[in-house]
Amino acid sequence: MAENVEIVRRFLSAVQHESVEEAFGVCDPQVEVTTIMGRLQGADRSGYDGLQDVFARHKNFWAFLEVRVDEIVEHDDRWVIASGSSRGRAKGSASELDYPWTMTFEIVDERIGKLGAYLTRQEAIEAIEAG
Repeated sequence: MAENVEIVRRFLSAVQHESVEEAFGVCDPQVEVTTIMGRLQGADRSGYDGLQDVFARHKNFWAFLEVRVDEIVEHDDRWVIASGSSRGRAKGSASELDYPWTMTFEIVDERIGKLGAYLTRQEAIEAIEAG
């Protein structure tokens, strides 16, 4: 199961480096993607195209975004939970935002099959329990 944590570390490193190609390396081609912004806008798509959309949305929205990872833990034999916070400033804004997040990752055959981003740990746990 420690391999699952390492897979998530590699994914989060890809996010920090803004490298969708690195993210592809640890995700299933049909990865199911759920994001905070996507849920608000009804804009989530899955697969590599959906993952590429997430990276493009971030690049187009944020003037800068700093991602801090505080914890990565195994939830069970399939799921990994990561938590941290992000600090950023949207393009065209003078104000910075600082917000916590929790992400869930379902690992299947050494690849991320599902990933989700949530504002609270409770919301993330509920998403895991919902399947």
